[in-house]
Amino acid sequence: MDACPKLSSVSTPLGGAGASTNDILQVRALDSAETLADVLAREIAKAEYEILTASSAPGLPQRGLISASLRNRISSGVQYHHVVELHEIAEMGLRIAARYTATAGVHLGVVARHRIRDRFYVIDDRAVIMFSPAGDIQGAYALHGQLIRNQHIIRLFRASFTRLSKVAIPARFAIRLLKADAMQQIERLRRDLTSQELELALCLEQNGLRCHRTRERFPWDPRATKRLAELGLAEEVLDEAGAAQVVFSFSLSEDALRRHWELEGRADDD
Repeated sequence: MDACPKLSSVSTPLGGAGASTNDILQVRALDSAETLADVLAREIAKAEYEILTASSAPGLPQRGLISASLRNRISSGVQYHHVVELHEIAEMGLRIAARYTATAGVHLGVVARHRIRDRFYVIDDRAVIMFSPAGDIQGAYALHGQLIRNQHIIRLFRASFTRLSKVAIPARFAIRLLKADAMQQIERLRRDLTSQELELALCLEQNGLRCHRTRERFPWDPRATKRLAELGLAEEVLDEAGAAQVVFSFSLSEDALRRHWELEGRADDD
C-alpha cells in the first residue's frame, strides 16, 4: 500500500516559538504497547460512524478491551471496514472468519500477502492510530506508534485505505472458496490420516490459531502437526508473540483466488 505518510522523524524540533513538529502535525507518540492499546480502545469507544482498519493490531495487550470497544460501537451502528491479508484468514480460521463477516456492520476484505504495508486505524474523520514498522522486516510491526489528529494526514490515510479496499476480495467469497479447497484436501488424504491428525486438520481449518489456545491443557501431539505439514495440510507461522504456531495450509493460491473472483464473484455482484 502506498502514499501513507511516514512519521518516523516527527520529533525534530522547529525553531521560532518552540513548537515541535509533533505539535504542528498534531501527532502524539505512543511509545509502549500498554499506551497504544489503551489509546486505541478509548479512541474506538468514541467512534460515531466509521472505523477503517488495515490489517490486525499486532500482539497488543488489552485485546479484550479493544474487542469490547469494537463490539460496542458496531452494535451501536458504527460501520467497521477491515482489510486483511489472505494469511490472516488462515490464522483466524474459516469458522471464526465466517461468523465475523456475518456480523451486521462488519465489512471484511482480503488482499494478497505483503499488500498491506502500513497497519493503522482511521476513526471517523478525527483520528488515525498508526503502528510503527519493526526495523526492515517486511510485515513486522513494533508495539508502539502514533496518534494523529491532523486533518490532512487523516485524509491521506483514508485515501490509502480506499485504494486498498478497491482491490480487496470480499471475505465472504474468499471464505467459501477456501472452505471448498480445504474439504477437498482433507477428503483426498483422509485415509492417510490418524483420528488425531484428522481432528487437528479440521480444528486448524475452522479455528486457526485459536485451535492451539483451546488445547493448552492437552497439547496436540507434535507428531500430528509434523505429519500434517508433510502432507501439505499445515504450515508454520509466527503468532503475535513471535512464537511458532501451525495453521491450515490452503492449496488455493492468492492468484487463483483472484482469478475466481474476477470470473465469478464480480459477475454475482452485477
